[in-house]
Amino acid sequence: MSTARLPAEWRYLLAGAAGTAITMGVGRFAYTPLLPLMQHDHGLDAVAGSWLAASHFGGYLAGALLAALWLPARRRAAAFIGGLVASVLSSAGMGLSETFTSWMLLRFVSGLGAAAAMVLGGALVLERLPATQRAFGSGLLYGGMALGIVGSTLAINGLAAGGWHAPAIWLACAAACTPLLWCARPLLEAPPSSVAEARTALEARPLHLGWLLLAYACAGYGYSTSATFLPLIVRGLGVGPQISAWVWLLVGLAALPASFAWGWIAARCGSRRALDFAYLVQAAGVGLPLLLPNATGALLSGALFGASFIAVVALALAIAREAEPTRASRVIGLMTSAYGLTQILGPLVSARLIGPHDNFSWPLVLASASLLLGFALLRLAYRRPPLRLLTESA
Repeated sequence: MSTARLPAEWRYLLAGAAGTAITMGVGRFAYTPLLPLMQHDHGLDAVAGSWLAASHFGGYLAGALLAALWLPARRRAAAFIGGLVASVLSSAGMGLSETFTSWMLLRFVSGLGAAAAMVLGGALVLERLPATQRAFGSGLLYGGMALGIVGSTLAINGLAAGGWHAPAIWLACAAACTPLLWCARPLLEAPPSSVAEARTALEARPLHLGWLLLAYACAGYGYSTSATFLPLIVRGLGVGPQISAWVWLLVGLAALPASFAWGWIAARCGSRRALDFAYLVQAAGVGLPLLLPNATGALLSGALFGASFIAVVALALAIAREAEPTRASRVIGLMTSAYGLTQILGPLVSARLIGPHDNFSWPLVLASASLLLGFALLRLAYRRPPLRLLTESA
């Protein structure tokens, strides 16, 4: 598909959306519905699945730190494209390799690609847009992730129903992502000078960035259990294989309109109030299987989780950018690093708590409580005097 005739803003938005679809919608989130199939085909248990998830989150953390602290600005676009290519190749590698060690390495590489899309792609897109278009732009940018979740889940469930095994499905996912690489090329262009100059004139909104980092770290822990194990959690409720197989599709379907709905909410209520509400909705979605251990609870959990987890990321990063408007890449990298660190802990702690019968009660309690703690920490981020974590030379 050619994008040359589209307005520049749309080409940038589609490039960023393609990046999140490749690296997050497929590269990251195809693993969640594929994990039960990998258990069947390769004999993986939930503990092994936790380590593979943690390896991906470790790559995500390393990539975020690299982008935030060591990557020169002139190389951001090339690193973004490189991350997309790495994500596609790592998905293909999951289908071509058969050892746990190689899977650990490939999931780490996939995490590096995801960090490139989230840290670099978001900054590259939004800095090219006028300020009035950034709320809508964030919705479309992260909507690419939701579309990737929907597409990959439909493909995985359909191919699995047709008798395909996990290795072949991984290869199919990589093949489906390859054409999207072409759509990401516009971000190699330099931003228009008028937009770049306008970006430096934005006024910072006072915020205690340290407390926001801690609150965002809590969100990372709260997100990771459901993001890794939701089909397994639902299967443990005894609600039937159809619901457990398709609940992840509901996550993507809920996330798709939510990417834009939360922008609308933020425009009317303010980004900070919208973020508060998103934390509470996600906490409810994560903990709901404990309160309603049935099909209704499973479906509502998927819907609430899907409707909120992208919003927490998008709104928190937007608020951080408002606090440090001239150092967007650096602050997004720090935020993503905090989120990535606790993402690693989530599946590893869950693996120690689920026991031999894959009981996720305590992991869900801790994940939901972590989100509620993050909501409480946001109160401190908003009300305390601002703390400058980034120097003027950053």
